[in-house]
Parts: sequence; C-alpha cells; structure tokens
Amino acid sequence: MANWFDQVTKTLADRKLDRRQAMKTIAGTVAGVALASYLPETALAKVKKHGCSVQACGTYTNCPKDKNTNCYCFAQLNGSAGCGCDYACGSAPQCINGTQCPKGYYCSITCCGTMDCVQKCNKTCTLSSSHVGKTASGH
Repeated sequence: MANWFDQVTKTLADRKLDRRQAMKTIAGTVAGVALASYLPETALAKVKKHGCSVQACGTYTNCPKDKNTNCYCFAQLNGSAGCGCDYACGSAPQCINGTQCPKGYYCSITCCGTMDCVQKCNKTCTLSSSHVGKTASGH
C-alpha cells in the first residue's frame, strides 16, 4: 500500500474524469486507506474468522470455502471478510461506502488502488481471458 498515491494518480490519468469525479475518487481512496490503517487488528481478526488471513495486495488468497479459483478473500470496509470475484482494474464501479454498490456487491480496497464495488463470489464468476493489465487480486 506504500505506492497507493501513485496508483490513484495513474488511474486518474488513464481515465477521462471531470474534476468532481477525480475529487470523489481521491477522497474515497484516502478515506479507505485511513480506515484500513486505523483498525488493522480488528479488520484482520474478523477476516481470519472467515478463513482469510492474507490481505496484502498481490498476496490475496482464494476463498477456502469456494471451489471457484477466481474467488479471492477481500476485506470489506466494515473489516469482515468478503469472498469476491477477481476483475480487471478499471472495470468495476467505484464506491465510497457499501450503500453505493448494487445488490450482490460490497465496497473494498483492492490492488487496483481504488475503492471498488466487488461482486460477491458465485458459480459464474470468471475473469475475462481478454483482460489486459492489473487485476484486483494482483495475480
């Protein structure tokens, strides 16, 4: 997470965003990073309870109770574990809190460097073979 600011600025540079969208993205990312650093022990304790212990970018683990290899353990903003589908960075809707995500999704910070709505894992969860670049899991 040391280079999160670089990731955010690259994301903003790659997208055609107006000033308002850029400020929302930056504010959401800063809030998420602050939240993640403020309660790390609580967040990790709740994540371990659900079978997921590794939460660093690039070392996310597959969900132990799911046979779909595209499902990874991502921490939700409330600190609990979430089993979500991996996706290509830039393809998921961004969020600041969970209420902005559609049903079947939750808000999380992933390796994309932004706070995104992550789809909860299901049987049809796949990562497109045509994706190019970084994924949420960092794999």
